[in-house]
Amino acid sequence: MLDEKDLQILGQLIDTKLDPLKRDLAGVKGNVSGINDTISDMKRDITGMSGDILRMSNRISAINLELENTISLQLNVLAEGQKTILETLAPKNRVEALEDDMLFMKQVIKSLSQEIAELKKAQ
Repeated sequence: MLDEKDLQILGQLIDTKLDPLKRDLAGVKGNVSGINDTISDMKRDITGMSGDILRMSNRISAINLELENTISLQLNVLAEGQKTILETLAPKNRVEALEDDMLFMKQVIKSLSQEIAELKKAQ
């Protein structure tokens, strides 16, 4: 049977063997505490990002609304104006014909001016 001294030695031996485990367990507890702090920080960050995303979503909705109501309307008005301008412009072939006629008229006027000048000299 074990006496008191044997039990004390056995207790010291168990304490000696358990001390590294206790230190390791304390380290694990510290690590878990650090992980919990990190997770808490991440939760705060995610909450902040959720708010940012919500604000951005609201801004995007406002921009889309502006595009639909203002920009699209203005583009339609511009397109209608362009259509009107294109309808009122003279066709290209008509402009080319007028340019040809103008060149011919310039040549005729030049020729007539020369004839008038010669006639004035002859008088």
